[in-house]
Amino acid sequence: MILEALEKLLGDRCTSADIRRIETGVPASMLWQQIDAAGLPDLRLGEKRGGAGMPLPELFPISECLGRFAVPLPIAQSIVARVLVIALDHCNTRVQFGRSIGKFRAIQQQLSVMAEHVLAAAITAESAFQLAGRAPSPLAAASAKSRASEAAALVAATAHAGHRAIGMTDECELGVLTRRLHEWRLSYGAGHYRNQIIGAQLLASASSAVDFARAAWCADAVGSATLVPCQ
Repeated sequence: MILEALEKLLGDRCTSADIRRIETGVPASMLWQQIDAAGLPDLRLGEKRGGAGMPLPELFPISECLGRFAVPLPIAQSIVARVLVIALDHCNTRVQFGRSIGKFRAIQQQLSVMAEHVLAAAITAESAFQLAGRAPSPLAAASAKSRASEAAALVAATAHAGHRAIGMTDECELGVLTRRLHEWRLSYGAGHYRNQIIGAQLLASASSAVDFARAAWCADAVGSATLVPCQ
């Protein structure tokens, strides 16, 4: 019910035109007030504090929805899948040399690579939300941010390569979405910064990369900071 209400709110109040107005300097306070009135910031608060006490795994669809609508507020971001859908639609409708460009093998290869990055980013992000505790662990957050940042750069570049100049026009929403991607991938610690966190923990563990990953995720899943091999 919360997700459906949020999708309706953002569909009405966070269109591409609304985002462009905010980018020109129009305050985003009205959008923030509407999201706040819907109770979104209180979803993770305990019931005794007036919140919903929503478990972390149930929060992932909310985060994904905020990203899908490119909400220009510091809440949560996950948008690469929507860019992929736009690129697919464009490649299936734009015709060159008598057929849609999506039928050319080179374009299909680029779209396939995009899809792989989108799926990898989504899996890593959703996995971070499946862990015990009130928030993803630093290692899980670093892994998700690093993978999403890597996907964001490639997906944005490939989508614009397929759209050419039309991707930056007001008639196309691609530019709105990719500007968010580049802004968010550099926010809250860019990918290289997050990779340093992961690398430092890997080197300190004296384990192989595979054993480190298995141990880290198992430890996070039971809410422990101790790295022990998965059975």
